[in-house]
This record gives sequence, structure tokens and C-alpha cells, in this order.
Amino acid sequence: MNLDPKTPQGLLDACLAWPPSRYLGVDKDWLAAKVDESGQEFMSAWLHDYFYKKLRPSFLDPYRHCVIPDHWKDACRLLDENDRLLVSGGNRSGKSMFAAHYVNQLLMSQPETRIACFSMTAASSIRDQQPAIYYHLPAEYKNIRKSKVTNITYSQKNGFCDNTFILPNGSQVFFMNFAQQPDILEGAELDLIWHDELVPYHFFETSDYRLVTRRASRGTGKLLNTATPITVWTPVVNDFVAGGKVADARDTTLFADGRGPAGCRAGHTLA
Repeated sequence: MNLDPKTPQGLLDACLAWPPSRYLGVDKDWLAAKVDESGQEFMSAWLHDYFYKKLRPSFLDPYRHCVIPDHWKDACRLLDENDRLLVSGGNRSGKSMFAAHYVNQLLMSQPETRIACFSMTAASSIRDQQPAIYYHLPAEYKNIRKSKVTNITYSQKNGFCDNTFILPNGSQVFFMNFAQQPDILEGAELDLIWHDELVPYHFFETSDYRLVTRRASRGTGKLLNTATPITVWTPVVNDFVAGGKVADARDTTLFADGRGPAGCRAGHTLA
């Protein structure tokens, strides 16, 4: 993403390429209609403000300025009201970005928070999970000096040093993976466990016991699972949805014309 466009066309391209623009309805057709309605000069000024007051801050400090879609707000509410949440969706649907956002909000809201983040392997943790959490850290913490408590050292190549980091308020995140033994959690008292992708059932069962103490003492003890439903139905998915009912449903623009994505046969889509 170009955060320093030098020309009006560069500014327009950056605004249209920003993923939240699609959610906010900002596209070429919308802009063209607004130009006809309000004039070129007015919309040029509007686009300038949109870039410098909304888009650019969301990259420089997403902890404070990222666009929060309505379904993220719904997920936060559901996790606040319940002890467990399954977020299921296709690739690039924003599952990991939501979870990373939630992790950082919890870390900052309560001192001494303890969170364990699980990925499929150590490599996938460094590739996918750790960059998402680093991205959502408050901007002032990304180059903060070490102290007796604070320790945040991150690189693109290796992720967080020693697979952990500690904020100035004492909150700490531990990065683990499903290739490890489930007893790695023995003795841990955690405020949140995030399982990314298809968690083995024995990890899922063990995790809940590590949340009980803080669930009672701090009102946390949350279990968050994010997964792309490649195999559709697993024992973990069954625990969440068996006997469930559809409480809310919304239209999607993906199927607005009555057809699914290109190359996808009828009856083979998952909404």
C-alpha cells in the first residue's frame, strides 16, 4: 500500500485498493456518482481527507484507527457474552485479523493478561499469526525499549523473540503450535486461548481447563477458534454447532446475481 502518493491518480488508486473501502462502499461507481452530485473539487478534497484521516492512520496505528466492520463488533459481543466462539470463513475473510485485534484489545484492557496463541506449526505461526498480532499492537510499542517487565522484540524472519512478548502493563502472549504436546499447557492460567485453523480435539479439550481459574476471578477465560472449513465437519465444529439454530442471517453481495463464485458448482458453496 502506497502511504505517500505523489499524484491525484496515486491517491485514488491507494484509496480504491484499501480493502476496507469495499466494506465502506467506496468504489469507482460510487465516486463517479458523487462527482456528478457534488462536483470534482469537492470530491477531490473528500478523497484527500479519506486518505489522510482514515486510511493512512489505519496502517500507521491500527490498534486505534482500524476500521471495525459490523461483524467484528458482533463477534466481540458474542465472545463477551459467552466463554467460547468459533469464527469460520474462507481464506482472506479476515478471521485472523479480527482475532489479532481482539487479542490486543484484551492485552491493553487488563494488566497481567495471559494469552496463548496456537497455530498449526511453528512456521505457520511466524508466517500468519505473529505478524497479525504485531500489526495490531499500539504504534508506540513497536519500537519500545526493554525494561524489567517490557520485552517486545519482533522481526519478519523470526517473529517474536522466544515466541513471546510482554507489554508495559505486564500482559504477555505465548505462541505455541499443534505440533507440540498438549501437556505444554499444564499449569497455565490463561485469560484467552486462540486456536487458529483446525485444532485437534485433544488440544481443544485441554485448553478449556486452563481458562477456568481466570474465568472465575477476572471474568475472562475465553476460547477463540478461527478456521477455514476445509474438512467442513470436525469434532470441534460439532461441539459448537450441533443442535444449534440460525439466530441471524444476512444477504451477501457475493451471490447478489444468484450465482456463486466463478468455477464453483451449485451446492458446493459455503456461506
